[in-house]
Formats: sequence, C-alpha cells, structure tokens
Amino acid sequence: MASPCEILPICNQIECHPLYPQEELRSWCAARGIQVVAYSSFGSGNLFGAPAVAQVAEEMGDSQARVLLRWALQKNLCVLPKSIMPERIVGYDPAHLQPLPNLPGRYLSEAHECILDDMVKSEGLTKYCWDSREVR
Repeated sequence: MASPCEILPICNQIECHPLYPQEELRSWCAARGIQVVAYSSFGSGNLFGAPAVAQVAEEMGDSQARVLLRWALQKNLCVLPKSIMPERIVGYDPAHLQPLPNLPGRYLSEAHECILDDMVKSEGLTKYCWDSREVR
C-alpha cells in the first residue's frame, strides 16, 4: 500500500472479527498512523451462537453483538455495525455500550478478551466477506 502512495490513507476499512483478526495488517497500519475501520464485526452474523461468544455474553450479562463490538473497540478498531432494527442501532452506539453490572467500565475483562482472541486457534481463520485478491 505504501510504495505507490505519496500520501498514506487516513484509514483502512477491512473485515475484522475474532475469527479474522488481521493482526499483522492492523500492526502495519498502527505503525503508520492509519486507523483501521472494521466491517463485518459480527462475521456476517456467523459469530452469533459461536460457543466462545455465547459464553462471554452470558458471563457478562450482555448481548453477543455488544460483546463483539467491545472486542473490536478494545483492539482500537472503529466499527460499522449494521442492523435494520432501531433498538439494536441505538444499542450499538458506543455511548450506549454502558458499563456492565459485574464489570467496571466498558471493557471486556482480560480473561474474556483472551477467550475471544483464542477462537481463531480452535476454529481456524475464517473470512466471511469478499476477497480482494479475487478482484482483477
């Protein structure tokens, strides 16, 4: 990305979620001051019901969607959650990701974050959206 560009972009929008974390690309962007914007934070809906996500949501007393959004926000990602339901849209607003009763602040515990981070080890790297390598 950098070699043909005189001016680097301000942000890079990529698919990013616990099963497709793109750590190397995120590190590359961070080193150059490029903000990563995550799309498909819910794995196109495929992460709902995943055992790790369900476990963390149940233990935290919150929705799986909000757990996945917190995971992304804690990775310093901007998120683009999608819904057609007004109540979900309001619930996805970072201002409404309220502190949880059993967890101070708006963050996943280190243990919960590790559970989500480890999903890729047990379930494998999984891309749900289009692949730019196929674009000609």
